[in-house]
Amino acid sequence: QFQRQLLGLPASTPTATVLAELGEPPLYVRWLLHAARFWNSLVAAPAGSVMQQALETALQLAADCEDLEPAQQPWAAQLAAALQCVGVEFDPQQQQQLSADGVRQAAMQRHLSSVATAAAQPQHTLLRHYFCVVRPEACTLDGYSRAEYVTAVRELRWRRGLTELRTGKHWGAEETGRHRRVAREQRLCPHCVAAEQPGGVEDTHHIVFVCPLYATERAR
Repeated sequence: QFQRQLLGLPASTPTATVLAELGEPPLYVRWLLHAARFWNSLVAAPAGSVMQQALETALQLAADCEDLEPAQQPWAAQLAAALQCVGVEFDPQQQQQLSADGVRQAAMQRHLSSVATAAAQPQHTLLRHYFCVVRPEACTLDGYSRAEYVTAVRELRWRRGLTELRTGKHWGAEETGRHRRVAREQRLCPHCVAAEQPGGVEDTHHIVFVCPLYATERAR
């Protein structure tokens, strides 16, 4: 919610798009990183310390929890299951240190892979607009970073216009017609229709590059 407010976007903006625009990882990636670092601190704790005793107790509980639901399993077993979901091989009974960077990369790769899959679906037009047209590099680990204008454009009133066009949550008929359940091919540019000019759907490309209403701003 805070990130949407920072960008001036409505609550209906896809979370994956907001995170990518700011270069922020999903919350579950942060959780895994904190959990991995906590695990490493327990493994490195001196023998006989309270932390070492806590680790031994957690491992004892995790060794006999196969029949329990995930939410009822001890935290060590939940951590192992979460790491397995992102492709990290981890056996808590071996008490091996985890690579925080490896965990981050694996978790982010899983997130970006799921985003790319969703963006390829025809019904996810906003995700496809952002991740396939505006920022296809944001689906890769190397290209996933904060958009430069977020830092360079400090005033929200100017930043919002850029953000709306980049994310597809703009003021054009393509987006306003979505809420009125108008067929996409009927979301024509009202300015071009009034001027009896062939404008087509009022989408981001039309607003930025085509529509004569913005000719002055475009030239400037």
